Amino acid sequence: MVCIAKEKAYFHGFSIQDTHLRSDLIEAEVFVDLAVNAVFGTKMDYVEIGSITRKESFYIPGHEWKIYLRPNAPEGILLEMKRNTAEYFGN
Repeated sequence: MVCIAKEKAYFHGFSIQDTHLRSDLIEAEVFVDLAVNAVFGTKMDYVEIGSITRKESFYIPGHEWKIYLRPNAPEGILLEMKRNTAEYFGN
């Protein structure tokens, strides 16, 4: 995401999936939405893709990563570069 944000002139937008997933285990690294927020901030302008999750968190039974669905979250997003500004580029 940082590379795409730096080369904004070459990319019109991109889609991101699994923005509705999280895990209780930090080592599972299941936090796609937070990674997007880290680069583009919390006030992104995007189009929701897929269905929206339930109004309450829901754990996926029997999964070793203890994955759950965030409440009221889209399965994915379409992020257009002309409508968003990257706030973090890393070092």
